[in-house]
Amino acid sequence: MKLVKQLVFVGSFSALFSSVLAYAHPHRPAQDSPQVNVPASSSSSSSSSSSSSSSSGNGETPTAQDQSSSSECLAQGRPISVDNSQVESWEDDTQNQFRSRAHVLGPVITVFPDRTGHKHFSVQIGKTAEDAVEVIYNESFGALPRIVVGLNVEACGDYITASNSPDHAILHWVHRSNTSSHDSGFVKIDGVLYGQEAGTGE
Repeated sequence: MKLVKQLVFVGSFSALFSSVLAYAHPHRPAQDSPQVNVPASSSSSSSSSSSSSSSSGNGETPTAQDQSSSSECLAQGRPISVDNSQVESWEDDTQNQFRSRAHVLGPVITVFPDRTGHKHFSVQIGKTAEDAVEVIYNESFGALPRIVVGLNVEACGDYITASNSPDHAILHWVHRSNTSSHDSGFVKIDGVLYGQEAGTGE
């Protein structure tokens, strides 16, 4: 039964993932042969950043929701903890278009130009700048503060191994879900929760 549910999920969102890669880096086509993985369940809720603030730390105070200890990153309804090492492993060992749910934590190390209403920035998840994932955030789900290098980010969403990303991996759908068939995600920046407003798209 679990396998059937995963296959239905894949069929529903296959076109969606391809479109994400296309708008993220349109100069390179998306590749075929996707794979899907569901992380093992975790009994503990996510690790969160040690600091909590009602502002972004850069003088701006956009609309946001304060961090809550009840915030959870879910994969098919099951909570998953921050696991940077798992995402690093996927980047190194999986084929292009591998997909899973992921939960990461780290500093912003690169900010890319905005594209089609989406913010793009790299979050370091390992010991070096080579160990990073490109976070893609849909601004229709709420404004973010100005993204600058050094901000601390916790992100929950859909991971894709993507050869056309500067980091060879992306994390998107880092916002609330507008469909009951897909788990919500989120972004926390310096301890403040974003991406929980009503929005459209992926």
